Amino acid sequence: MKVALITGGTRGIGLAIARELAAKEYNLVLGYNSDRESAQAAKNELEKANIKVVTVAGDIKKPKR
Repeated sequence: MKVALITGGTRGIGLAIARELAAKEYNLVLGYNSDRESAQAAKNELEKANIKVVTVAGDIKKPKR
């Protein structure tokens, strides 16, 4: 089983990479900052390739202290 974690994977370049990996049968973990609707839309689209997709909200620019 191949799995890829893509930060910013729900739009733009990240989503383009996710599409390429989905076509190669990778299961995906997509990180996004705050746009839940875009994340859900990306997940729905990518799952049509019969792969598993998990979305995770978080801001990697702000580490917890």
